[in-house]
Amino acid sequence: MIPASFTIELPHGYAQRDQLQQFIEAKFPGTKISLVHSEVLMPQVSEALVEHDSSPQEPANTASADQVQDANTLMQKVTDALSEFAKTQESS
Repeated sequence: MIPASFTIELPHGYAQRDQLQQFIEAKFPGTKISLVHSEVLMPQVSEALVEHDSSPQEPANTASADQVQDANTLMQKVTDALSEFAKTQESS
């Protein structure tokens, strides 16, 4: 597994913080997740980091398809997960 981390900005006083954290942790097991309060209207991903091992142990073409390969891909996946969470909250 490629080590990865990301930061999600939350509005001050965001009431669903714990539910969001559990939802995101379930979607991205083993990923370091930081939730920070910021001047935003809705939760949004602000940073994503993916560490790459330079050792030749696992060639890129044999990497598992579900592994995140770069920070842009991770940011998009987190953004999609945030949208999914928002939809589940609206239907509750």
